[in-house]
Amino acid sequence: MSCFFSLDTLAEGHAAHIGEPAWWLHRAQQAGQIVPQSWVIPASFLDQALHQLVAREPLFADWPELLWQQDRTAGYPLQQMAKRLQQPLFNLPLNFPWEDLLAEIKAPIVRLFPSLWLGDGVATLPWGQMLATPVCWAEPDALEAALKLVWLSALDAKSLTFWRSWRSAQADAEVHYPARINLAVVVQVVEAAAFSGSLTIRD
Repeated sequence: MSCFFSLDTLAEGHAAHIGEPAWWLHRAQQAGQIVPQSWVIPASFLDQALHQLVAREPLFADWPELLWQQDRTAGYPLQQMAKRLQQPLFNLPLNFPWEDLLAEIKAPIVRLFPSLWLGDGVATLPWGQMLATPVCWAEPDALEAALKLVWLSALDAKSLTFWRSWRSAQADAEVHYPARINLAVVVQVVEAAAFSGSLTIRD
C-alpha cells in the first residue's frame, strides 16, 4: 500500500481519511486553481504507528481518548505526560518508501502541514493551528523527521491542554468529544517565488 497519494488521484469520498485542508486543496485543483505539487499521507498511517507502540505504551490503545481522559493519567503533570507519549513515537522507525515520493518531487524544499478530520460539523481550525508545520529539505531523513514533528505536536502539552479544556469551551454543554481524530499530513512543494519584497501603499 502506498503511503503517498497525489492530489490528482484523490476521490471525493476520501475526505475523512485525508482531512479538510487536503480535501479543499483537491477541490481547488479540480476547479482549475493552481495548487503546488502536493501529496497526502493518510491518517491511517498515524493510527498504524500508534498501534505498533501499544505494547510499549498501553495508553496508545485509547487513541484519541487519551488526549482528554483524566482518570487514566491522574497524577501526571501535562509536560511529563506529553514526554511519556512522545518518546516512543519519536524513536519508532517508520520505513516509509521516501525515495518513491522524492522521484516525483521537483523542488529541493517541501513543507508539511496537518490535515485534520474530526467528524461532520466539528471545526478543525482551532487545534489545527496549534500543530507543527515544518519546512525541510526534500531528503528521506529530513522528511521522516518532519512527519514525526507533525505527529508529535498532536501529543504535546499544548494539545493535551487544548483537549482537556475543549468541552468546557463549547457553546453546547451537551457536545461530545469527537468519536475519531483523523490526522493526515500534506507534503507540499515549496516553489520559488517570482518576486519577493514588500509593498507599501501611500495615500
